[in-house]
Amino acid sequence: MVDATFFGLAAGLFQLAGYIAYYLLVIRKEGKEAEPLTWFMFAYGTALLTVMELDTMLNEAAKDSSWLNIASVLLLPLICSLGGIGVAIGIWRQNFRETKLLWPKEWKVDWSDTDGKAFAADIGITICYSSLWLFTFFGIATGEAHSWWVVAFLVASNLTTFPNFVPILRQAWYHPEKEDARPWSIWAIAYALLVVPTAVKGSTDVIWATSWNVLTWDVSFCAFLALMSYPVINAVMHGLMAVFAARPGQKTQRVVNPAE
Repeated sequence: MVDATFFGLAAGLFQLAGYIAYYLLVIRKEGKEAEPLTWFMFAYGTALLTVMELDTMLNEAAKDSSWLNIASVLLLPLICSLGGIGVAIGIWRQNFRETKLLWPKEWKVDWSDTDGKAFAADIGITICYSSLWLFTFFGIATGEAHSWWVVAFLVASNLTTFPNFVPILRQAWYHPEKEDARPWSIWAIAYALLVVPTAVKGSTDVIWATSWNVLTWDVSFCAFLALMSYPVINAVMHGLMAVFAARPGQKTQRVVNPAE
């Protein structure tokens, strides 16, 4: 029987394969365009979350005495973080070569349009979950109260996924020819695979809900739902990107000379 560790490691490898495919099929391909604002949000968001999770990674590794089990859950987020930063740096380098501007023009946000509002929402949620992380890290609350703060942090950090995807989903909807569905399909599979190790590891010592009344749910069950929302939300959003990008794009029409 295949265990959860296999699924976690496979998820990490699929995530890496997705970035390789994105580099070859979008970054390096003429006529394609990685949406700058979304990748900027991906870069700082995933990097920040990785730094925040380092202490958890080390503590769990020491307690579990199995780096393989820890890697099965955290390999994908780590690759996601490094890959997102890499794409953002690539966008910056290309812009700098063309314009000599230190701050790319694509990152100058119009706060009144849809993408600007999504960016503002992402900044606000990022500040929120960063504050929650500091609160939990320094142990201001203890016991069950601390656990609820952790749940709040997980929920807030997962909510950033939605504004992150707004600019790139809009681009893929109006200009699917600028993206490629294949990397996004690979990433969707990666997050679907991550559901297995997340469920196995996150379900330890959970007191399961016995009714639909959320007020009666134990904090351990709420934490489990918050943990599970990370791979589920990302699988759905990446899959949606794959669907949008697979649509036929605009074709350049040949202008016919009347004299021909």
